[in-house]
Amino acid sequence: MNEPSSLKEKLLQLSNSIYTQHKCGTGSVRLLDLAFMLQMELTPAQEAMFTARGSVEFKSTSPEGGTFENKGEVVNLQLPLAMMNVPALVAGKYQSGPNLLRLDFDNGKTLSGKKGFFSAPLERISITENKLHVRIGGPLGGMLTRNVDLA
Repeated sequence: MNEPSSLKEKLLQLSNSIYTQHKCGTGSVRLLDLAFMLQMELTPAQEAMFTARGSVEFKSTSPEGGTFENKGEVVNLQLPLAMMNVPALVAGKYQSGPNLLRLDFDNGKTLSGKKGFFSAPLERISITENKLHVRIGGPLGGMLTRNVDLA
């Protein structure tokens, strides 16, 4: 797992990169970079699957945000605790600003973890200068949602 200071540096770099692209109207970020943002520990084969999915495309629709999407083959990854599913379309809305990024995933168009009969969809990722917030839905969402202090 990354040290908080290096995690903070990587997250703010990603956030500010998306903000710069937002101001230009469009941009993209590799889906693999978002997986790393979630601190997923991937094997080289799993990294290749994310790389094959390409980039998440961002399109500005207002001064504060816009929409994002990534299309590709369905990816199912066996992780240590659960099966991770990346659907054919990952999409949602985003807000962006200096040292601020919020990704709100559309229902059914998000990564989800599955274990047995339970599914835990990723609902939101928020990055500020001092915090990473990852909100998970489903019956186990309350237990799986995480706040990481980046101070």
